[in-house]
Order: sequence, then C-alpha cells, then structure tokens
Amino acid sequence: MSKRYPQRGQVYTLQQIMRDLSLDDSPSLTIYRKDATGHTRGPLQNAHFTDEQLFTIPEAADSLWRYERTTNEWIPCFTYVGPEADLDKWIDFEPWVEMGGEISEAHHWATPKLLPRKQHVYNDDGCFEVSFVDHQLTLTKASN
Repeated sequence: MSKRYPQRGQVYTLQQIMRDLSLDDSPSLTIYRKDATGHTRGPLQNAHFTDEQLFTIPEAADSLWRYERTTNEWIPCFTYVGPEADLDKWIDFEPWVEMGGEISEAHHWATPKLLPRKQHVYNDDGCFEVSFVDHQLTLTKASN
C-alpha cells in the first residue's frame, strides 16, 4: 500500500488524519476561535490520551481540519475548519496561562471534555497547577 501524505489546503476529518495519512510526527492541531476577549488560538492538547480514546467522542472523530504545512521539524500542522459552534460540544476552553502566571489575551488552552488535562506553570518557586474558579485564576503548588 502506498503512503498517503496530506495535501496543502485539503480538509480531512480528525479520524482520517490519525488513521489514514502518513505523517512524520504527531500532528499539531490548532483551533482559532472568537470568544468574549476577541480572537484566540491554541493547540488541542492531545499528548495525554490515545487516538482510540479520542475517537470515543463522536464529534472529535468527524471534526474537520485543513492541512496547512509541515514544519522544519517535520511536524504536520492542521487548523480546525468545522463549525465553531461544534467545538463547544466536545472541547473545553480556558485562558492560556503564561509561565509567570499571567493570562494570555491571544491564546487558549483546549482539551477534549472527556479527556481533561490541567495546565501547569513553572517559576523560581516550582511547579503550579492552574485552575479557574468563577473565572478567577488560582495557582496551586503541584506535588512532586
């Protein structure tokens, strides 16, 4: 069977990307969206689960992504192009927190609803877990 590489500008389902395409590395999956603070972007956090776990979420498997390019490090880059309203069905968004603990105006943290992953920030005092309670940022010292 011949290899099937992604074609620039072509749209694929996430299932096609993960199962059918020949990729030289794990894909970068970027989501652009407009929220109350304006336009934000961020990667879908996907290093903490398997493809099969992700595909248990029907909206994830059928979500639409456009191939943009491959980086110099051979990372294939895809951008979400499906309906923005569909994202809220299967993605949790929260503000991206920079290493110093500041909230980014331009980025978000995106994880599948059924496969959450906490953000962590690091500074001279160690590692801190990020959480938002009533939209207020809380940093809790992470245990080793």
